[in-house]
Order: sequence, then C-alpha cells, then structure tokens
Amino acid sequence: SPSLTQKQESILIQCEQLNNRVLRLEEELKKRKNARISSFQLKPCHVNPARNVTNSTADLKEGGLQVVKGAREKNLADFQIWAVPENYYSWELEERARCLGTPSLSPEHLCKTIVLQTSDPLRHYGIVIQYTTRIDPVKVENFISSLSYPPVPSKLSIAKEAEELTGFKHNAICPIGMKTNIPLVLSKEIL
Repeated sequence: SPSLTQKQESILIQCEQLNNRVLRLEEELKKRKNARISSFQLKPCHVNPARNVTNSTADLKEGGLQVVKGAREKNLADFQIWAVPENYYSWELEERARCLGTPSLSPEHLCKTIVLQTSDPLRHYGIVIQYTTRIDPVKVENFISSLSYPPVPSKLSIAKEAEELTGFKHNAICPIGMKTNIPLVLSKEIL
C-alpha cells in the first residue's frame, strides 16, 4: 500500500476519533433503546414569546413535528423545541441567541445546516456549522474528497433539492428528522 502523507494520516486520526465518538454514542443509544419517550419540552421564546405553548405536538408546525418524530426514531431521551415568532429569521443573531437562552446569550451557540452536493459522483451532505462562521468551500471539498481512497476531487454546490431531500423548508433544516438519510459533516468548533 502506498505511504500516506502527513496530512492524510492526520485526517485518518481525526476520522478515527470521530468514529470512536460515534461508536460511544451508538452504545449509549442501545442502552436507551428500550426507554420510552413520554414527552418533550416545547418552550416559548424568551424575548417576545409568540404565544403560550404546552408540551404537546398540537403546538408544533410541520417541521417541528418532523423533528419530534426523528428524535423519537433515534431514541433521544431528552430534547427541547423552541417556539419562535414568524419573523425570527429576520432578527439579528444576538437577538436570536437571547430568544433561545443560549449559554452566555452568545450567537456562537447557534448552528445551521446547509445541504451541499458533490459534482461527480452526485452525493449530498448536510454541513452543520455555527451561524457566526462561513463554510470554507476548499476545506469542505478537501475533507469530503478525502473520505474516499484514493481521494476523489469533487466540486461542491448548494443542493437545490434540499427541501425535497430533508423535508424541511429553506432556513429551517434540522439535522434530526431528515426525510433522506444524508451524511452529516459537523464543524469541529461545535463538537
């Protein structure tokens, strides 16, 4: 087998560390597999709550119901969904952070999921990053091409069919509850 470059070895070590973390999480899920989820928490926004809400799926819109269903299918024991006003996505990030009560009320704790596609072969990936950062296309392309051996260079673009693939509307894609099982790439800053 050809020798690996130092960068490839580093990537393999990072992949192994992530794989070990995934295995630990899978083990935890197996332990919880028989646990029944009786309810979830649906909370109102801390700033300008749209309305009073209850811990009932009756208060959720379609996307929220999809997240609840996905969380239950993954046997997530504890999760919260926040009810926000319709104009939430027009707010500044700091106001959104206050609304959700993030630690230190900082927008660095807010994340977004963007669905990208490779050019050849056509594959889709969900990229989860902090709202306060931008995707570095070269870094993501290099990472995704490194997932195959030998590495296959591929150009990335925004997937136009993201809503069809995920079941979520634009600006509301959640990594939990997607209609299609899309591989997720998480920014190391949020791990």
